[in-house]
Amino acid sequence: MDGQEDSRGGRGCHRWQRRSRPCDKVLEKYLKTIAAAVGKNARSCVIQDHLKGRLSEVGYLNGLVVKKGKQANVATPYNRAITELTRQIELRALKPDRSNLALVQQMIQ
Repeated sequence: MDGQEDSRGGRGCHRWQRRSRPCDKVLEKYLKTIAAAVGKNARSCVIQDHLKGRLSEVGYLNGLVVKKGKQANVATPYNRAITELTRQIELRALKPDRSNLALVQQMIQ
């Protein structure tokens, strides 16, 4: 797409476009449509996994990013925090809850 006309005759989004650009308005419309269709009580597959005591892919994928970041000498504080949070939830030391966001914020500082 990259600024070229797409098959529908519209303009595609540039990667560098910032907020309130046409791309964001389209995305916002799609997100509102999806949210209206699934409802307020919808849960992602990751939340469902955590609530049912199953392992999710989040720890593995973010852990891999952390590992590769170390190898490349690139800091990955957000991925490290999510990996640790996921590990704690999977060990049942934490419950999946919005309040865990505060823990993530502490971990990334």
